Amino acid sequence: MRHKKTLDEKKVIVAEFHRQYSPPYSMDKLTDKLSIEAVKAPLENNTTSGWIERKQENSFRIVVNANHSLQRRCFTLGHELAHYILHEDKIGKEVVDNVLYPLGSQLETEANQYAAEILMPYDDLLKDIITELNEREGPRKTFESGNGKSTLDRFVEKLAGIYNVSSAAMRIRLGTKFGLWTV
Repeated sequence: MRHKKTLDEKKVIVAEFHRQYSPPYSMDKLTDKLSIEAVKAPLENNTTSGWIERKQENSFRIVVNANHSLQRRCFTLGHELAHYILHEDKIGKEVVDNVLYPLGSQLETEANQYAAEILMPYDDLLKDIITELNEREGPRKTFESGNGKSTLDRFVEKLAGIYNVSSAAMRIRLGTKFGLWTV
């Protein structure tokens, strides 16, 4: 039987993972470090992004919809890993699926917030924001309007590409963690 990791042990693994690798972070490597089986499979219900299930005591599997974009799959894997890290005792009980725990529930909000921290850690993101601003000769030039898309949109897209997340996920992260705008 596998040793049940404490919350602190899991967070140490995530911190070590961030020190060992750089963006975009491979959620597959993190699942390996946490001893979680990850499966990508085409799901009939395309509105389902994925789930985590308890295989047996202290053994878990995450299923991710292979039909979704790479960015969506990465965030889903991060989200389900967050459930494992934060809510392990509730998996198979309270954490069952998005029908029972719709977007906006406390468990889902916590998983989304921690998934954002796993995929877009504050310190790394801050360094990349500063680097991008310096390359553009400061914030004034960065946020001027451009042809079709604002430079702010291009800025968000560039950061999203670095972290392999959607522009929407990056906007939320920048809005909630850095207060760049209201989300």
